[in-house]
Order: sequence, then C-alpha cells, then structure tokens
Amino acid sequence: MARSSEVVRQQTERQLIPRGAEPAEVAQAYLYLMRGSYTTGQVLIVDGGRTLA
Repeated sequence: MARSSEVVRQQTERQLIPRGAEPAEVAQAYLYLMRGSYTTGQVLIVDGGRTLA
C-alpha cells in the first residue's frame, strides 16, 4: 500500500501547482463565495490547476 505522501505526490505532480492544497487555501475559496452577497449558484473549482493540465 502506498504511503499517503506518495499518493498526494502522484495525484498532484501534473497540476499547474504541483502540491496538495493547504486547508487555509481551500477555506479562502469558501469564504470568497460566502462573502459575495451577489453571488448565487456558483461552483468555484479549487484544484491547483488540475482541470487545466
């Protein structure tokens, strides 16, 4: 069985930002959407560029 650090490396090595996210980075995206009083029904993809790679 692969170690968790190896799994994260394998999953992130081809991303534009080749590392796992810090919890604070994901929280910033959440707060951005919660603070936007005129933002409704939006999906914000926070994946380090994985969908672009």
